[in-house]
Amino acid sequence: MLTPKLVVKRWWIPLPLGRFAALTIYPFIFVRRKGIDRTIVRHEMIHIWQVRKTGWLWFYLGYIWKSTHTKYHNLPVEIEAYDNQTNAQYLPRQLEQCVDLLMHEYWASQGEPK
Repeated sequence: MLTPKLVVKRWWIPLPLGRFAALTIYPFIFVRRKGIDRTIVRHEMIHIWQVRKTGWLWFYLGYIWKSTHTKYHNLPVEIEAYDNQTNAQYLPRQLEQCVDLLMHEYWASQGEPK
């Protein structure tokens, strides 16, 4: 399994995707600098877990296919992520620890330990 990596920039998402605060392209989690917090990272980590369970090809093909037939908030993978993004007990322990590690690394790089 590839280790998730957090990429934080203020400009990284091109239009029309620019309305999102974060985007996961396994194993990378791209987050806008001003939008980063534990909830967003956990939401994206749920997508990492979904990719690991179904395989990246099936996850992304299914995501694209379903998104052409339904609205973003009605996509099953998004419903799962939004319903559990504040639940620290939802992810397997290894991935929840990864959320903690990514947040720690981010705050350390900002000179603001949290």
